[in-house]
Amino acid sequence: MQLHPIAATPTRLGSPVITDEEAGALARTTVNLFRAWGLTDAEARTLLGGMAARTWARWKDGEIGRIDRDLRMRMAHLMGIHKGLRYRHCQVG
Repeated sequence: MQLHPIAATPTRLGSPVITDEEAGALARTTVNLFRAWGLTDAEARTLLGGMAARTWARWKDGEIGRIDRDLRMRMAHLMGIHKGLRYRHCQVG
């Protein structure tokens, strides 16, 4: 099997990859996802990079503050994992 290089999509300088609006939606969705997964608060905070308990409690109350780039990407990856698990489940079932 021969592997071919992948052409990377260039990032736009000065423009966030995930907008503030999208990050807020990701945060709300992440809270719901973790509820569906049945995670404890400690497990959820660990997956979010060691988020402070107080910050996580605010998120669960719908108070989403500023979200840094790392956390935006972390949540996006979690959504990808969830999508992959759902896709796999649909293929098997």
